[in-house]
Parts: sequence; structure tokens; C-alpha cells
Amino acid sequence: MFIVPLYRITYRIVNEKETRARESMKMMGLTDSSYWLSWLTYYMLVVGMISLLSTQLLKGLVKTEASIVFMIFFLYGMSLFGYALIFQTFFTKARTAAGVTVTVYFVFSFFDGLVNQPSVPKDIKMFGSILSQVAVNRIMAILAVSE
Repeated sequence: MFIVPLYRITYRIVNEKETRARESMKMMGLTDSSYWLSWLTYYMLVVGMISLLSTQLLKGLVKTEASIVFMIFFLYGMSLFGYALIFQTFFTKARTAAGVTVTVYFVFSFFDGLVNQPSVPKDIKMFGSILSQVAVNRIMAILAVSE
């Protein structure tokens, strides 16, 4: 559910870099902090709406309190903003940046299968949870067990 916003925000940020729109805004007086705060606010609103909708859809299916489910989705979505910020720095072409970001997102999603093996020590599982995809999969597994 967060792939499309992740793709779009990476594409749009790099597209501004590619078309030099950000430099134009800087010449008109835009500061770096207000530029990044505007992107954070925009992404926070999008993630908030997605998280709220997802929570409402799951309301009748899970017994976990809705605020906890909302916070899991919201914090996971906001962690993906960090991915977008990291990957946008390496690219000058918008489509390439967005495609690579989504591809890396998918690749990191499969790391949970490696970490989830019973023979893997707890320390490795905790280290693997640095990746937000692994962390959210571990959280969902714990919630599933507690349900």
C-alpha cells in the first residue's frame, strides 16, 4: 500500500532536481528547511490517510486496538520517507531513482524470510529489524500470535 507513494515522492523530488526547479525556488528565497518540511508535511498527510484507511479496513478483522494498528502503519510509512530521501541523493534521473527505490524496497522485503528462520539468533533478528520492512513484518507476526 505504500509502494505508490514511495515511487511518487522519489520521482517528484528527483524530478525537481532534474528540472532545476529547486534551484529556482532557492533563488526566490526558499530555505532548505522549509523545502524539506513541505515534503515531509505532504508525505505525512498521504501516509496518514493511507494508515487511517487501512486501519478502518482492518477494524472488524483484528482485535488489537485501532490506535496501535494506525501507529504501526503510520510509523512504517514515515520510515519509508527516509528511504526516499536516501535514494534521491544518488540519482539525477527521476524514473531511474523511483524504479531503483521501489526495487530495493522489494528486495529488503525478502530479508524477513532470512531473518525469520528458527535457527537465526535473536541478535541477528534484532539487527535485521533495522530495515523497516523486516521490523514491520516482525511486528505483524507478533500481533498475529497475540490475536
